[in-house]
Amino acid sequence: MTEIKEINYLNINDVTLKLHIYEPKNNTSEKTACIIFFFCGGWNGFEINKLSPQSSYLSSRGIKCINAEVRVNPIHNTTPIECIKDAKSAVRWVRANADKLNIDTGKIITAGGSAAGHVSICTSLIDQYDNETDDTSISCKPNAMVLFNPVLNTTTKEKRIEKLGGIEIAQSISPIHHLNENIPPTLVMHGTNDETVLCEQATEFKEAMDKINRPCTLHLYEGEGHGFFNYFDGNNKYFVETLKATDDFLTSLGYLSSGEDVDNFNYNESELTIENISEL
Repeated sequence: MTEIKEINYLNINDVTLKLHIYEPKNNTSEKTACIIFFFCGGWNGFEINKLSPQSSYLSSRGIKCINAEVRVNPIHNTTPIECIKDAKSAVRWVRANADKLNIDTGKIITAGGSAAGHVSICTSLIDQYDNETDDTSISCKPNAMVLFNPVLNTTTKEKRIEKLGGIEIAQSISPIHHLNENIPPTLVMHGTNDETVLCEQATEFKEAMDKINRPCTLHLYEGEGHGFFNYFDGNNKYFVETLKATDDFLTSLGYLSSGEDVDNFNYNESELTIENISEL
């Protein structure tokens, strides 16, 4: 069984957001790494269980996994800026509660795909936007990032620029325009036939990271389109391959012990147990 605890982490403008915490199997008193998955497809989606299979596997490997809710337009009448603010709030909440969660604050990873990949990397790079309720003395910056076909340049499509609120805002949250020497080790996985977020964004990002001597691992998946890694879309081959790449990446950083076993992992939603808690 996989134990999931749900707890409120942010109350803002009459909206309450939760973290869905997947407890590591064989949990010990030793502090563990923590990966925070975001999901906000197109800065609009609210399918919080979309990355539950990845979370279930990684928690079985001994890492604490968190699926974090953020505000999205169809439900909360907000903009992509609020997605970024909430993601930063989530990282800060995890850091502030790391001792209670038994998390190693030197091993916090943000992760997500597409727009959520963008939100994940913005926690590291974008200093401009914060929720007014945040204690900004607490860092929102992760120690590593895992990104699936992420939006890394928000200035390349007219429709995207319009959705974001204009070119000035688009530039202010465009990751490739805010790279710096403090960006943590990053894994990027992208399909070469992605028509939603062009693969060139990933290759240009890798080149830019190399120029500033920052560690970036790029895996390209020939002929694959957008969302190729999703378990629920039936692409289980690439779910497995990208999960192996994630496991290898985290193992290389010392966040996981060796012992990747993705081939023998079976996701079973009926084995999830969910408990709402009011405090840690």
